[in-house]
Amino acid sequence: MNIINKDNLKKINHVKIHVISDLSLSLEEEFNETINVEINYLLKTLDELIDLSSIIISKLDNKMLVASNGSKMVALTLREKDIDWHDLMSYRLTSYIYRY
Repeated sequence: MNIINKDNLKKINHVKIHVISDLSLSLEEEFNETINVEINYLLKTLDELIDLSSIIISKLDNKMLVASNGSKMVALTLREKDIDWHDLMSYRLTSYIYRY
C-alpha cells in the first residue's frame, strides 16, 4: 500500500518516524530512535493505538502524535517533510476497507 505525497505526487511506501517511549521501564528498555516504517504496518499500528490509548496530534506541530494510556506514553514524530499525521489519519480511514 502506498500513500501519495501531496506536493510532488510521488508514491511513498515507507515513512521515517522518530519514536520516544515512556512505558515505565528502565531507561535501557525505553525507545528513543528514528526508524523507517512501511506504510501498511504503520496504519495497522495506528489502528491498535487508537483502540488501546488516547491519541493527540500536536496543534503546534502536525508531525507529532502522542499516544497515552494511563502512565504509559509513546510519542511519534514524522521525519518526512511532505506528510503530517492528519494526512496519515485521513489515509488510514479511506484505506481501511482495502487493508482488511
